[in-house]
Amino acid sequence: LYIIDTNGAIQALTNPGPDYSDTTADIYFSSRDNRYKAIFSRTHIPTNRKRLFFINADGTGETSMVTKDIHDDEDLPVVSHDGRLVAYRASRFSADTIFEAVRIMTVDDWRPVSEIKLQMPDQLNIRGIGWSRSDKRLYVSMETSDVSDVQYTEERAELFSVKLDGSDHKRLTRNQVPDYWPNGIPCSPGFWRFLCALADVITGE
Repeated sequence: LYIIDTNGAIQALTNPGPDYSDTTADIYFSSRDNRYKAIFSRTHIPTNRKRLFFINADGTGETSMVTKDIHDDEDLPVVSHDGRLVAYRASRFSADTIFEAVRIMTVDDWRPVSEIKLQMPDQLNIRGIGWSRSDKRLYVSMETSDVSDVQYTEERAELFSVKLDGSDHKRLTRNQVPDYWPNGIPCSPGFWRFLCALADVITGE
């Protein structure tokens, strides 16, 4: 992983080594350590196992593992706008088990908050996770089972909205275009608040 500042300077953030690959990261402010950090997914290439880690956002210090889950893969971490929670994908695929869910935990102390298993037809493959502008809901991109006549499986990705406890499940898109990496942007004063109010009606915010 690399960090690029506003002047275009590039700095290596992690050095995973030959047997590992670092992907899907987000930046958050650690109130416990009073500094910015990065949470990211690290893949062990020989086994394809994925775990969440964190490190100082300037690349200093030790890389630390977030969870000790030995059963599920973990990736796609995204921190809420207020910096209190992180959502990520947990999955397990084997000959006798197919499992995929969105998990939420607190930042810094990494306590589990909830696990969300989405409803049909959005059940095939989580492509991206994002927070609503108020952090009251999650947006999830998933390949769906009811989009047909597409050339690539990625074109089945649709957007869904759900509360943090997994309730009030809403579908936001229905098309044959890949819908990835959703995110809600906090509103600015003035005319934009009108657009936010309109978006709230659509997304269930």
